[in-house]
Amino acid sequence: MNILKYSRISIILAVMFITASCSDFLQPDPYGAGTTGNFWKTEDDVKQAINAFASRYAYWEGTAGRGIMWFENCSDNMVTGRNSSGGDAIKNFEMVAGNDRDVKQLWPRMYQLIAMTNDVFRYVPGMNISEALKSNALGQAHFYRGFAYLWLSPYYGDNGTNGGIPMISAGEFRNGVTFEQDGQVLQVVEFQHVKPGKGAAFVRTKTKNVITGSVVETSYNPTAKFPQAFIERKDVTYSYEDGDLYHFMDNETYDDIPVNASDVPDNFKFCKENEPCKLLSYKGKVFSVEIPNFIELEVTQTEPGVKGNTATNTLKPATVETGAEIRVPLFINEGDHIRIDTRTGEYMERV
Repeated sequence: MNILKYSRISIILAVMFITASCSDFLQPDPYGAGTTGNFWKTEDDVKQAINAFASRYAYWEGTAGRGIMWFENCSDNMVTGRNSSGGDAIKNFEMVAGNDRDVKQLWPRMYQLIAMTNDVFRYVPGMNISEALKSNALGQAHFYRGFAYLWLSPYYGDNGTNGGIPMISAGEFRNGVTFEQDGQVLQVVEFQHVKPGKGAAFVRTKTKNVITGSVVETSYNPTAKFPQAFIERKDVTYSYEDGDLYHFMDNETYDDIPVNASDVPDNFKFCKENEPCKLLSYKGKVFSVEIPNFIELEVTQTEPGVKGNTATNTLKPATVETGAEIRVPLFINEGDHIRIDTRTGEYMERV
């Protein structure tokens, strides 16, 4: 009886213990991979991030392993010291699925390394950590990203035809070309090839940061090469404004795409609902909106027009249906529809 009694007591205590602690037991603190929400907080986080570079750099057949050297097997610079079906396939240009183990990891590992360095550039500058560690982290990130591009460019091609990283030299600059430099995306606004009487030739270039909009003048060596940056332009339709968000409809999927007001250009004040636009994005992040160069709008407020006055050199203020203000000729009246050049904000004609 005593044994049965104590057994019952033990069972009751066990149930009470499990009941009291099950919530803690079943809901432990996460110990998995870090996220941008719980990482990039402390100096230890930064140290972990830069130490992780080596996981891509020293991978067995990857960045600093034999993977890089196998490409040399295609040339006379290397002799394979043992039988290797993968190495021989590379040497004889016969690499196909199944015997590509020795090099197939190089491409993803390099781009994983580049992604890791970009995270350092994105988060470390704004962290409250020592300047010494911050400089160390940024310096290592620059080195490892440059190292990755160094190998990707020659081995996987340097243009769109061959694949790999599309590169462009300063000597090939043209207006509208976009490229990456020091983690920034720049667009060529003006360029001039200069060949002085003495000294080396150079390309005087005015570039615009497509993210921030800042414009700077820089001189480049014509042979300097940069990764080309490809800006995605998605066809959308402007739907409506809601506080600090502008909503657009994807013309293909009909999905709603909200865009922050800070990413909308000044001339968007001329855009009305249901107007076709283009969302400009780089690596998935929308940074601007393109609206049509010419838009027709109704004048909702202005001083009465002067009958018989057709002069276009004397202007008066007017408000259009989007709320934007513009200067129009004296003969324009409320209710008139006018065409506006959205690039300059100027009146073009009455329609």
